Amino acid sequence: MRGERRFNAFCIATTGAISIVACMIVLPFSAHAQTATSSEQGYVARAQVLSVLSDLPVNPPGTLPQSYNEFVTARIISGSERGKTIEFQEYYTDGDGQKLSAGDIIYVGRFEQSGNDARAKIYSYYSLDHDRLPIVVFYLLLFFGVILYFGGKQGLRGLISLAGGICFIVFLLLPGVLHGYSPLVLSIVVASFVASLGAYITHGFSRMTSSAIIGMILTIIGAALLAQLAVHFGNLSGVTDENAYNLLTSPYQNTVINFQGLLLGGIIIGLLGVLYDAAIGQAVAVEELFRAGPHLSRVVIYERAIRIGREHIGALVNTLVLAYVGASLPVMITLYESLQGGNAYLPPILNWEFVATEIVRTTVGATGLILTIPITTLVAIWMLVPRTKEEVRV
Repeated sequence: MRGERRFNAFCIATTGAISIVACMIVLPFSAHAQTATSSEQGYVARAQVLSVLSDLPVNPPGTLPQSYNEFVTARIISGSERGKTIEFQEYYTDGDGQKLSAGDIIYVGRFEQSGNDARAKIYSYYSLDHDRLPIVVFYLLLFFGVILYFGGKQGLRGLISLAGGICFIVFLLLPGVLHGYSPLVLSIVVASFVASLGAYITHGFSRMTSSAIIGMILTIIGAALLAQLAVHFGNLSGVTDENAYNLLTSPYQNTVINFQGLLLGGIIIGLLGVLYDAAIGQAVAVEELFRAGPHLSRVVIYERAIRIGREHIGALVNTLVLAYVGASLPVMITLYESLQGGNAYLPPILNWEFVATEIVRTTVGATGLILTIPITTLVAIWMLVPRTKEEVRV
């Protein structure tokens, strides 16, 4: 009993020390981020579309995708120009969801036109995006409500650990990559801390939880090394989608971004969710097998726990891969159309960077997930199952 208390105290002290060190790193990053962005204040206002005066095609009929040019009137409903009626043009294509209709709430920006009279400022307005905050807030509240209602205290603990993990990703991993720190080291440190924080908050301080955390950290290190090798030898730039291109060409960006580091961090962070599930499941399996049969040897418990883990692997790998595939449907459509149209063959297609990136992301994540089972099982047996019968305390 005394040894268990000492162990729990050690876990608390270690987590607290890591928190203090991480906060010391986070605060300078946060202060720098605030001072770097506070001077960039663009004009943004909410507006309601009053009418669409015209909606004409831009390119010839039958062209794919078909583009249109709308001439729109709207009334500004927020900010210093509230109540002002404006007119602007909006371009959209079929299927992009940007078509405006009367009654839509949108965000608008403006730029100053050059004129002969410098004293009279004339502005032109343009649509920034639809107002999605109401639906976003609704689903966030629904998410929180379902977790708290059905999850109770465990659900609340899960929310706290999730919030803490997101904070360390946003305020430590991303600024660290932007400031030129090693993406490999940062990804391992942040992912390990997020895993530790979530496990201890959700499941409490115990040998079972600690064995799962050690298994996760070892797996994270292995997966990070695999991802680093893939990024280096595959010459993956990390600039493969519209968001990366926008960030690369952003006029507000005044630092050199390591997109390879962002890709590496994304692979590791994307693995954390299912990794956590697999590691906790294996640690619990070892603990329960030992409690049900304290006379069983370590070898027997390992074999039975691995059998449980193998049944778990199939479901977890499907979950991980299908999640990546679901997020990469545009890539899948590109592959399908290229092969169906006879314009390309499979080897060159697999060599395209955005395709190779998704394959690397999926395979590294799935490999790390599979390795979690034997690694965590070995750690859990070492920490939870006594070597001799004299040490057995159930």
